Amino acid sequence: MNNFILSTDSCCDGFKSDLAKRDVHYISLAYIHNGKEYRDRYDSEREYREFYEFIRQGNLPSTTQLNVIELEEYFEKLLAENEGDLVHVTLSSGLSGTHDNAVAAARVAEEKCPGRKIHIVDSLGATQVQMYIVDRGVADRLKGMTAEETAADLRDVASRLNVMILSRDLFHLCRGGRVNRTTAVVGTMLQIKPIIEFSEEGKLTVVAKVKGWTKGLRTLAKYITKRAADPKNDPIYIAHADAYEDACELKAMVQEQLDVSVNIGWIGPIIGTHTGPGTIGVISLGDRRYVD
Repeated sequence: MNNFILSTDSCCDGFKSDLAKRDVHYISLAYIHNGKEYRDRYDSEREYREFYEFIRQGNLPSTTQLNVIELEEYFEKLLAENEGDLVHVTLSSGLSGTHDNAVAAARVAEEKCPGRKIHIVDSLGATQVQMYIVDRGVADRLKGMTAEETAADLRDVASRLNVMILSRDLFHLCRGGRVNRTTAVVGTMLQIKPIIEFSEEGKLTVVAKVKGWTKGLRTLAKYITKRAADPKNDPIYIAHADAYEDACELKAMVQEQLDVSVNIGWIGPIIGTHTGPGTIGVISLGDRRYVD
C-alpha cells in the first residue's frame, strides 16, 4: 500500500496510462478552439502528432487554467477514495493561476476532510520539467518517504532544475508575448533563434539569441550539461513539440559531453498551444537554478 497519494495535472505530459500504472493521479487541463473545449487526456504518440498537425494547419487554440471549484472537487474525491495524505504537483505559478487555485482548493478540501493533509508543490516549470518532479515523487514514495518529506524534496528539486528552450516558430512566441512582432519578422528572416529559460519564479525569459538551429541545439547542450550537478545519478530530460529527430540530435550532443541518461518526452497541447511545433526543451538538475 502506498503511504501517500501522488497527483499532478495533465501538463506533466506523460502518457496517462503510464501515470496510472505508477499510481499517479491527474486532473486534465483543456485547450479551446472555436468555442469547444478539448481536455488533455493524451495517451498515445498519435494524439500528440495530430495536435501539432492541427496547429500547422493554422489553427490557434487558447488555453484555460483549472479553477478552484474543480480542483476542490478533485482533491476531495482523491481523499475519499484513497488512504494517506496527498502530494500534488502543479504547472508553474509563473505561467498559470492553476497553482494558486490549487493552494486555495487544498485548504478548503482539508477543512472538509479533518486529519488529512494536502501538499501543493509548484513545479516552477511545465511539461517534462513537471514530469521530472513527478518521477522523483514516485521514487520518493517507493523509498518509503512520507508525504511531508516528499513534498519538501520535490520543492527542493523544482528550485534546482535548469531549463533551456529553443523555438523554431518566433510567431508563436510573439503571440504569447515572449518576443515582439518586429523581432519575430527579422529573426525569422535572419534565422535568429532565441534561447529561453525559466526564471527562479518559474517565468519564461529570453536570455540569448543564436543564429541557426544547429547552433541553438549545441548551445542548449553546452550549458545544460555544465549545470548538471550529479549526472551519474540524475538524468537529463528533453521535451519536444513533434520534433523527435531534433530531440535525438540534442540527446547525442548532450551525451558527447556527459555520460548521462537522457529521457525524451512530448510537449503536450497546453504548452504546445503557445510554443508551436518544433520547440525543444532540455532539463537538468543542478545545485541551483541558473539564469543567464
